[in-house]
Amino acid sequence: MTTRLHINVNDETAIVLRELAEKKCITVTELVRRATSVYTFWADEVESGHRRAILEDENGRRTEVLPVL
Repeated sequence: MTTRLHINVNDETAIVLRELAEKKCITVTELVRRATSVYTFWADEVESGHRRAILEDENGRRTEVLPVL
């Protein structure tokens, strides 16, 4: 099932959404779907008591990430 939503965003947010979608060769709709999945993951992790994540790049460099919800 598909539901059409209409949202209002400021011009800056609209530009960022379009640029990110173009960069990834996906639609803005797909970008929002993916962003929603990431946000849901973070929210679930925070709710479970996790307060940070460590990201590691291909060179082994680590970055601590604190979710802002």
